[in-house]
Amino acid sequence: MRGPVVSHGPAGGPIAVDREGFVATGLFAAPEGADGGSLRLKRDVELLHHGGFAIAASELDQLYQSFPGFLDAACFVLPDPIVGDRIFAAIVPRPNEPIWLDALHKFLEEREVAPYKFPDKLLVVKQISRDAGGRLLREQILKQV
Repeated sequence: MRGPVVSHGPAGGPIAVDREGFVATGLFAAPEGADGGSLRLKRDVELLHHGGFAIAASELDQLYQSFPGFLDAACFVLPDPIVGDRIFAAIVPRPNEPIWLDALHKFLEEREVAPYKFPDKLLVVKQISRDAGGRLLREQILKQV
């Protein structure tokens, strides 16, 4: 996005403007309709906004995957009018392991992870969808919600 009334970042924060004067918003516009005359906005699902913080989804994936009780894990978000994005973790638990959100929070606390990176809820799934190259298909997780 670019223009005379477009902010160059949060007040008092770093300026996030490219060489051409565009500000990255995390939104993408794509032509829609038969004539392409309208635009549809789509969010970047790899960049989360929670309580004023921008968080790389891949960072949360790695944190959640390192929990010993999970075979696999990935973060996903749902919009929240107060905090921006409400963070959730889709998890594949280890067989016969109890699943406790508190245990994950304690694990993250012990690693001095900032509390705003903690998931609010867990979603137990059979598998985390990935493409042939192993890249996480985050939009597939959202379809399971």
